[in-house]
This record gives sequence, structure tokens and C-alpha cells, in this order.
Amino acid sequence: MCNKQQEKTPIRNIEIAHIIEIVALLVVIYQFWESNNMMRVQTRAAISDNLLTVSMGFSDKDMSEAFSKPIHELSSTQCNQLYGFSRGMFRTWENEYYQYKEGFFDDEEYEGTLKSWEQLLHWDKFRLFWNNQKNAYAKNFHDEMEIMIKKIEEKSSIKKLDNIKLPSKNNEISLCHPSPDK
Repeated sequence: MCNKQQEKTPIRNIEIAHIIEIVALLVVIYQFWESNNMMRVQTRAAISDNLLTVSMGFSDKDMSEAFSKPIHELSSTQCNQLYGFSRGMFRTWENEYYQYKEGFFDDEEYEGTLKSWEQLLHWDKFRLFWNNQKNAYAKNFHDEMEIMIKKIEEKSSIKKLDNIKLPSKNNEISLCHPSPDK
């Protein structure tokens, strides 16, 4: 009887070791899942903070005025303010696009994000600023934006970029020069 018990003990120890390995693996998987969820929360919080910071520009009187004027009526200062604002927004959007592609946004969240992008892209100024700086962004994001702008221009009555007159200085087209009469 003692020999049978000794023979079963190593087998039993191996079984227990496998069970411990499986439990340890499950704990690691759970910790990874929790870490991934925490990363999603932190990513969303950072993006929200960034958007709040950028949107503070709307409360500034000069920025509000610049948003309401046609581009050809903007002063250099107003144009540069909007240009800087748009740059911040495009970087935020590129980050959101990247986070979506990495799985930190689900499809429903990303659809909501795209709707907010579309609202801003209905403004001629915003599309012009994009057109002026679009090569500074990752190709995949750039392509996504170009498709979105094309769809917006096709399905709405907004001006196509080709039909928008830009301010000029010394017969050179430039985004942030005041119009000649300024």
C-alpha cells in the first residue's frame, strides 16, 4: 500500500502544479484585461481634457469673432489664432483615429467622434486649414480625412475648396495674410 501511495504522489504533485499554472495564467490574463480597461479610461480622459482645453478658445471674444467671419475678412492675428486652433484639433483627431485603430474606442464611440469632426469640417476655414497642413499627418489619418471632406462636399451645399477665395498678399495665395483691403 505504501508503494502505491508513493507512485500516486508524484502524479498528484504534477496535477497540482498544472492547476497552479492555470490559475496563475488566469490571474495574469485578468490583470492584462484590467490594465487594458484602465488604459482605455486614461486615454479617453486625456482626449476629453485636451478637447476641453482646445474648446476654451471659443470663449475668447477674438476667437469667437474669428470663427464667425468669412476667411477673407480675417486679420492676420485672427487667421493665425484659427490656424493654431485647427492644428490642435487635427492633432487631437489624429490621436483619436489612432486610438480607435488600436482598439481603445469601439465603433459606436468612433462614429460619434466622426460626427463632431464632420460638423467642424462644414466650415470653409477648417477645410482650408486642413488643406494647408494635411501633409503633416500620418497617411492613414490623412486619407480618412480626405474621404470625409469629399463626402461632405458631395452631399451638402457647402463650397468645394476649389471655389473658396483665399486672402492674398502681393498676389501670393496665403492662408494667414489679411486681405488687401485690411
